[in-house]
Amino acid sequence: MDNPKVYKQMRFLDDSFVMGFLIAATNPFSLLRWIGLVGTLEVAGNIDLTGGAATSFFSAVLVSEMVWFFGLGLVVQYSRNLFDRRALGIIKWVCGLILLGYYLFMAGKVVVTLIHTGGAPLNP
Repeated sequence: MDNPKVYKQMRFLDDSFVMGFLIAATNPFSLLRWIGLVGTLEVAGNIDLTGGAATSFFSAVLVSEMVWFFGLGLVVQYSRNLFDRRALGIIKWVCGLILLGYYLFMAGKVVVTLIHTGGAPLNP
């Protein structure tokens, strides 16, 4: 970049913490997850988001997401050099096995529920 002013303004993006935070905070999956969650809760009648309640709810969600991603970014930034490649590989495999176990557990619960209800959804 030839312009030093532009370089100074864009330099903060070179910082891995800032870049990681921006990527995580602007993740469209988070938005879709919250839309699905709120839609499900609204349809089920568990929450009533009318008037100021909707603003409060979504403000709280936004603040909590930002705090979570900021904290996650800090943890990754300051702990990245604590482990060597072999340890990170082990951590990756352990986390993958935990997720696989959780998936199998939840899939088993769905199958058992479908068997007991004859494939019909449960009525509250």
